[in-house]
Amino acid sequence: MLLVLSASAYLINKSTIDSLVVKQLTNKTKERVDFFNEIIKHETRILSAISKNRELLLFAQSNSDKQAVENLFVTIEQTEDDIYDIRFIDLNGKEIVRVNNYKEPRIVQKKALQDKHNRYYFKEAIKKSKGEVYYSNIDLNFEHGVVQKSKIPTIRIAIPIVVNGIKKGIVVMNVNMTEYLEDLKKATLYYVYLVYGDGSIICDGSKYNSDKNFEIKTNITKIYSFIPKNISKYNILKTNKFLLYKFPLDTPRKIYMILVPRKFNQYLEFESSTKKIVIFLIFITLLGFPIGYVISNYIEKIYLEKIDMKKQIYIDELTKVYNRKAYNEKIQENLDLFKRYDTKFCIALLDIDNFKKVNDTYGHINGDRVLKVMSKSIKGIIRKTDTIFRIGGEEFVIIFSNTKLEDAYIVSEKIRLAVATNEIIKDTKVTISIGLSESKKDDDVDTMFKRIDKLLYKSKQDGKNKTSFI
Repeated sequence: MLLVLSASAYLINKSTIDSLVVKQLTNKTKERVDFFNEIIKHETRILSAISKNRELLLFAQSNSDKQAVENLFVTIEQTEDDIYDIRFIDLNGKEIVRVNNYKEPRIVQKKALQDKHNRYYFKEAIKKSKGEVYYSNIDLNFEHGVVQKSKIPTIRIAIPIVVNGIKKGIVVMNVNMTEYLEDLKKATLYYVYLVYGDGSIICDGSKYNSDKNFEIKTNITKIYSFIPKNISKYNILKTNKFLLYKFPLDTPRKIYMILVPRKFNQYLEFESSTKKIVIFLIFITLLGFPIGYVISNYIEKIYLEKIDMKKQIYIDELTKVYNRKAYNEKIQENLDLFKRYDTKFCIALLDIDNFKKVNDTYGHINGDRVLKVMSKSIKGIIRKTDTIFRIGGEEFVIIFSNTKLEDAYIVSEKIRLAVATNEIIKDTKVTISIGLSESKKDDDVDTMFKRIDKLLYKSKQDGKNKTSFI
C-alpha cells in the first residue's frame, strides 16, 4: 500500500512539474521576445519619423542645409541611448551625413565618410520601397578607433528616403543590443540562447559571439541532443526540456530564442531513473523503513520550488519591482475595470536620462545601483494601490489605479523631484523624464503605451528632467 501511495505521489508531482516547466518556459520566453519587439518597434517609430522629416527630405533633394540634418541626428542620439549611429546614404552607397554616439554625439567629417555600397545591409535596404523597413541580422560592430576591443552587438534599421516619388537613398540607424543581451545573462532559472535557424548561437546567456558579423561555429544541437536540427521549420516548440520561439522580426537570418531550465535538470534526471526509484521504494518498504518523512520532505521541496518560481515570473530580479509580464496583466485588468465601471486610472512611463553615460562613466555596478535605489524610492512614494514595473533597461511604468490625471501628475512630479535631489552617485545628478496620461474612451493596451511613449519623447526633447502629460 505504501509503495502504491509513493508511486502515485511521484506520478502526480511529476505531471505537475512537467506542466509547470512548460508554462514557465512559455511565460519567460514570451516576455523576453515581447521586450525585444518593444525595443525594435520603438526605434522603428523614431526612424520612420526621421525619414519623413522636412529638413532631411529637402537636403536629399537639393543638398541644402546639411547642418539642419546633422542637428536632427544629434538631437535623436542625445535622446535615445540605444541609438549610437545614424546615417543618410545616397543611392550609390556613399555616406552623406553621419553622426556617431559612442560616448557623446559626434558629427563625422566629410573626409571620414565611407562608401557602403558593398555592405549587405545597404544592398538589401536600397531595394525597399517607400515606407518599407529593413532590419539586419544581429551583427558585431566595432567602436570607432578601437580594434577588436569594444564590440557592440547591433541591429541596423533602414528606411528609403523618397522625394516626389523618386528614391534618393536610405537613412540607417544602428541600435545597440548590448543591454538586451546582457539581460539574458541574468536568468537564474533558465539557460537562454539566441540562435539562427540553422542552430548557430548568437548569444548563449553568458556571452555573445566574438566573431564579426556572427559567423558562428558553435551550434545549439551540439550542446543539447534533444533539440532538433531543423528548428527553422518551427515557429514555436514546447517540451518539458526546452522551449523554442521564433522572433517575428523580418531579418535576413531568422532569429529564435531557446530556453532550457536549470533548476529542473534534477527532475528531468529523476524522470529517466524512475525504475531505480521504484526498486528503491520496494526495498525500503520490505525493510519497514519509515519513508513517509522522506516523501513529505521531497514534496515540500517541490512545493517551495513552485512558490519560488511564481515569484520569478512576475518580479524583476535586479530591482525587485514587478516586471513586464506583470505589467501586461495589470494594464489589461485596469482597462477592463475602466470599460466596465468607468474607473479612471493613469499610467506613467519613466526613463532615466543619459543612463548610458552613467554606465559608461561609473560602470554597470553603479548603473544597477541607480536602478535599485530609484525603484526603492518610488515604491516609498506611491500608494499601496499603485504599482511600479520595470519593463526593460532603464524604463519603468507606474499604474495609478482609480486616479485622476491631476492627482497622478502631483505624484509623478514628487517622484521626479525625489530622484533629481537624491545623490545616488556622489557629485552626479541623476534625473528622469516622464510621460503621463489618463485612460480614455476606446483605449487599449497599445494606444495607451504609444501615447505615454510620445509624451516621454516630448519630455526628452524639451530638455529632460520633465513630466509631459495629457
